[in-house]
Amino acid sequence: MINHKLLFNLIYSLTLMTVFNTPVLYGQSNSVIGLTVDFKAPKGPAENADRIYFIKLQEDTNNLKVDSVIQSNFQMDNQIYLTDINPGKYAIVAIGKKKILPIYGLTELTTFFSKELVKENIVTVDSNDFVYMGNYSLTTKMMVSNKKSDDIQLHYFKLITGNESVPRYMRQVSLDTWFYKATPENLKIEMTDKHNFLMEALNHFQGLEQNEIIRTEMEKNNCP
Repeated sequence: MINHKLLFNLIYSLTLMTVFNTPVLYGQSNSVIGLTVDFKAPKGPAENADRIYFIKLQEDTNNLKVDSVIQSNFQMDNQIYLTDINPGKYAIVAIGKKKILPIYGLTELTTFFSKELVKENIVTVDSNDFVYMGNYSLTTKMMVSNKKSDDIQLHYFKLITGNESVPRYMRQVSLDTWFYKATPENLKIEMTDKHNFLMEALNHFQGLEQNEIIRTEMEKNNCP
């Protein structure tokens, strides 16, 4: 007998992969942010994120609450990009992954950054710029109850999930949706792999205008 739910989840997940391998225009600039992210859920294996949620900060960069998030729009070979963005200051507020799990089917894992972690991950993007943020390695904690999350985590939890509040108990968490949180002590950033990242990016953006921007970034960093 065909498991229709599992078949639907598989088709849906393949559709997601197709979408993330095609850059989507967000602005009139060719600027790009790129990074890799691996995360480890409590008692779980290390995994690669397949999406990142950014915000574009206003003139007052101390105000971390904005009304919309920008989801990464290009992902290939575990490298995640936010492409065609306008100049300004950007920060990461959450990372996510969708995967197929036995029994549960398509499952979404989302980790929300604390206020201090968002502050520590603000980057400035210029016109026709390529910003490499590094190789992120995160350990996470379960996100249960509003009282145990800060106001930034709760703000973007509502924006991204559409839910008004975090489930108070583990038994209230849907089996196909899991929420996590991270603070500065949960994050390590490695920058030494920039050359290899840019080499891969050249292939990912082959034939596109961003390719020349990446070559310029390599020259600035004395990459052969």
